[in-house]
Amino acid sequence: MITMLYTDINSCVSLSEGTCPRFRVERGIRQGCSISPLLFIVATELLAITVINSNIKGLDVNNHKLIISQLADDTTIFLKNKEQIPLALDTIKIFSDASGLHLNLDKCELMSIHNCSHSSLYDIPVKNEVKYLGIWLTKCMADSEEKNIQNTIDKCKKTLNHWLQKDLTLFGRIMLTKVESLSRLIYPAYSLAIPSRIIKDINKLNFNFIWKNKHHYISNRDLIKDYEEGGLKAINFEIMNGILKINWLRSFLKNDNDIWFLIPSLIFNKVGGIQFLLVCDFEISKLPIKLSKFHQQVLLNWKLMFKHNFSPHNVPLWNNRVILNRGKSMFVEEWMTKQIWSVTHIMDENGDILELNRFNEKYDMSCSFELYKKVSQNIPIVLVNTIKNNFSNIPTPNLHKIKLDGLDLVNEKCNNQFLRRYLVNILYPGRTKHSLIFKDYNKSEISLIRTKYLKFPIPPKFKEVHFRTTKNIYPSNEFMRDRFKFVLDNCYICKTTSETTERMFYGCVTIQNLWKSLHVLILSQYGNIEFWSFQNIQIGVMLKDKNSEFLVNNLIIITKYYIHKCRYAKSPPSWSALKNELSLFRKSLKPINKPQAIKLHRFLEEFDFS
Repeated sequence: MITMLYTDINSCVSLSEGTCPRFRVERGIRQGCSISPLLFIVATELLAITVINSNIKGLDVNNHKLIISQLADDTTIFLKNKEQIPLALDTIKIFSDASGLHLNLDKCELMSIHNCSHSSLYDIPVKNEVKYLGIWLTKCMADSEEKNIQNTIDKCKKTLNHWLQKDLTLFGRIMLTKVESLSRLIYPAYSLAIPSRIIKDINKLNFNFIWKNKHHYISNRDLIKDYEEGGLKAINFEIMNGILKINWLRSFLKNDNDIWFLIPSLIFNKVGGIQFLLVCDFEISKLPIKLSKFHQQVLLNWKLMFKHNFSPHNVPLWNNRVILNRGKSMFVEEWMTKQIWSVTHIMDENGDILELNRFNEKYDMSCSFELYKKVSQNIPIVLVNTIKNNFSNIPTPNLHKIKLDGLDLVNEKCNNQFLRRYLVNILYPGRTKHSLIFKDYNKSEISLIRTKYLKFPIPPKFKEVHFRTTKNIYPSNEFMRDRFKFVLDNCYICKTTSETTERMFYGCVTIQNLWKSLHVLILSQYGNIEFWSFQNIQIGVMLKDKNSEFLVNNLIIITKYYIHKCRYAKSPPSWSALKNELSLFRKSLKPINKPQAIKLHRFLEEFDFS
């Protein structure tokens, strides 16, 4: 079958306008062959089977044998001691002789868990750090941060500095922070703990780039909001890191028997398992287990998102931040196997703590006096009295569900978009600033005003000017004087009046005449459209006829950008020049085969811009 598929074959290259002429494949197939990678996987799977069934001693983790890990052509073998190295080499040699896939010793490295005095073993160098699947594994936390995170940040900084020389809009720079910066940090953040100081450095780098290393006209908390809320969907790395850690937790819950979750399972089983721990009212520093920085960060983000509502009948006895023994919360596995996890489980019908003999009799146990005393006497009296006062109305205790806003954490709907929105609302609640302009509109209308222009077939620079005016952050002279105490000239047209955003885009006589001329032009084809107020110029119009609304709002934004250009060119705007701009813009729409562009071009064809 395989010989048949690889005999007398031809191929072609996919091009933008179709495919190239077909040609015969005379030698090795590299890209585009659907069967080649599968055949390679079959071959490397035989290597894994050979190693697993050999006499090589690997690592034993929680009664699981950990000996080999593979991804494509990258293979890692876990050995119990250095005596296993020659056995591994001999086993691989047998496979190589049979398959033709030979081990490249020049690319092989050894890394010991403990300190090793040897510089090499069996002609293989012994390293203190190795790179595995894109992550540097080191024995020093500082080295790990430097190689995996700090070096990546430095690369991002160089790339973003290069883009600073380009004339980009806010939208473009926000996109670049995602493509050229944050995308490079996703992989290490999913595998490693990111310290708070580094999170701040990453946010500082990205948000400074968004504002071209100048003053931030909008707070970061507003900029990260969705378009409907007045933001631009910029990404705060603190939130992104939280999402990645919660995604790791979701994977853990779905695949707790997976090879890469053996060690976390072993650790969390000491406190009842990860599912039980997540619904407990725990405090990380008081847990009776030693956690890595990564797992601490996972639990910290979970605590931030999970609402642990206090209920007297559901107060957990284990992993409870207020039920402590020598400063640490408690967990007794034998009790947990008997389904004893709530404080009410060790209370009698009157709400009093059970005597030891009654406790042992009730649960068929032989608990020692010392253990029972340690558990029962460490429950705060205030907590016992609170439960006792409500004991007559207390139902059967039930563990909380692992849910966020009523949605199971492992549910497919609990995706990145849901988690991002959830975290943003927790960390940065409330509305964005500069919302008074929308006081006369309902929520759905405000959402529409803030988003509809984004779909218009106009350049990003036009949209940026519109966004700045809707947010009251357009850098008019009066705005710059109020914000930064700059001493600037008056209106560039009349030279006598202070240049406010309203005067620049609406109030000046020359600008008023421009809007009136545009209004007359629109009335020539579309009647019953009232003249616009400054608020309409600022945020757009809402009309019953949606086609008229679409046309008018596009023309308003185009005209605002034209006024913006005139201001920076120190050239008074004129109706004839605006008509020429509109004519050129109409021509630019013609080759665009998109519904919105076709629609706007058809409307503009109705007007005479000569």
